Amino acid sequence: MFWPGLLASYLIGSIPFGLIVGRAKGVDLRKEGSGNIGATNVGRVLGAKWGLVVFLLDFLKGAVPAWAGLTNPSEQTRDITGILYGLAAFTGHLFPLFLGFKGGKGVATGAGAVAVLMPIPFTLAIFTWLSLVAGWRMVSLGSLAATMILSLVQSGLYWKSGSEGSLALAGFAILATALVWIKHIGNLKRILAGTESKVKESCLWETMERLMVITPLALWIGGGLFFTFVIGPGVFSWFEALSLSPDRPYWLPLPGEFTQPAPAALPGPLAREQASRLAGVVVNKIFPLYYFGQVFLGFLVLLVLMGQAKRHPGCRCPGWILRLVASAWLLALMGWAMEIKVRQAYRARTVLVDELLREKPPTPGLEEKVRAARRAFGISHGISLLLNFGAIGLLSAGFGLAVVWRPKPHEAGGAAGENPGS
Repeated sequence: MFWPGLLASYLIGSIPFGLIVGRAKGVDLRKEGSGNIGATNVGRVLGAKWGLVVFLLDFLKGAVPAWAGLTNPSEQTRDITGILYGLAAFTGHLFPLFLGFKGGKGVATGAGAVAVLMPIPFTLAIFTWLSLVAGWRMVSLGSLAATMILSLVQSGLYWKSGSEGSLALAGFAILATALVWIKHIGNLKRILAGTESKVKESCLWETMERLMVITPLALWIGGGLFFTFVIGPGVFSWFEALSLSPDRPYWLPLPGEFTQPAPAALPGPLAREQASRLAGVVVNKIFPLYYFGQVFLGFLVLLVLMGQAKRHPGCRCPGWILRLVASAWLLALMGWAMEIKVRQAYRARTVLVDELLREKPPTPGLEEKVRAARRAFGISHGISLLLNFGAIGLLSAGFGLAVVWRPKPHEAGGAAGENPGS
């Protein structure tokens, strides 16, 4: 059933929904607008409603074959079948049999396949697309950047997991990105020349622009405050109370090393050391996601703000918001790098504490090494907190400006017409 399914996927991808809808409305899209049969040109020629209809149909052209491939009863070949079926549908849209192999640019169909095969990278790519289109008003720019994010994130997932399925998905993402970029060469030239057309100014895009600035900033600030003042302290205090409780649960026994009197280099009672380690296990799992979330949210906001500053050159407010958020973003990057140092210092401290508690008698000079390791950990952790507080402070100022600022009518940028981005 594999080969018939592969052929069916290609034929499904070859169905020119844009052309069909255009003919039903009495229009040949190949002779109107950009001449493209994709959803963007349909929206330009027939209106946003029909553009959305064609986008959803093209999206399903990629999603349904990919989903069908994932229903393969063989667990060993399921991912590969889904990838190949999705790729066949994507290829069908780019080079449709029914139109002499001259098709669209594949963004919607590729997005459908990717949404099924790689939901997490797809979600990040969609938000990247929204940020760029909202800020710069160029669909093609958003499409090109979204495919790059898709490839980078999926490649990162493969690097982290090392599984064959992740490798195949990364290969699919890179191939799809290359094909989309090849199909967008004309758009890329116009972007670099500053002549690429833009979406029409509308209340929809003005609202989306504000949402793609205010919402990520609010999530960044709220997440930072919640983790810093609620989750972090809460986890440590809860484990400390549990470890010091006389009614500790049977599944949390106190090791013998932690029942002895505390050495001079360590604060007592030693049950707190157990609490610290339990809490460390929890927060160390959260930190990478915490900093990735901060950096990605900042990335989205910066994409919008750079577009705003470009479109409103006479207004200082977007520039100030951009500077504040960019500074906070750099602090978040520094905090992420510092978090690695904190973990290294924590591990070094833990190893030395274990040696001190287990060696009888302890090696001469070991207590001083423990003190030095605890100081090094405290300093690195303190720097990490300062970077975090600095980022939150800058973000709060930027958030306040973003909430109150609205472009005046004479400041609004963007050219009429729409970008042939799909």
